[in-house]
Amino acid sequence: MKCTCIQKCQIRNDFGKAILYVPGDVQEFQKCPKFFRSLAAPGEVDFINASEAELMEANWELVKAKEVIKEEFDIEIIYENGMLKSDVVKQILDARFRKD
Repeated sequence: MKCTCIQKCQIRNDFGKAILYVPGDVQEFQKCPKFFRSLAAPGEVDFINASEAELMEANWELVKAKEVIKEEFDIEIIYENGMLKSDVVKQILDARFRKD
């Protein structure tokens, strides 16, 4: 996935060479490193890195959120009739917090 640097950092490549990245640099990684943020396709929500405000503002499908969180964190999102979007967002943020 394509990731953009959000803070100056050094990352070692597969050959052990340290590469310096500055904010705004875009690089392809299997999974975004610590000081990088995923570049989601337009109209697509990045459930792994999006802030609470971004998750609340964006239109996304519950099924997609469940898949991503289950795959990434191995935590099941629970949804019952009548739950608000904010309740689901809290579960997503909680899953991310538990990973760290």
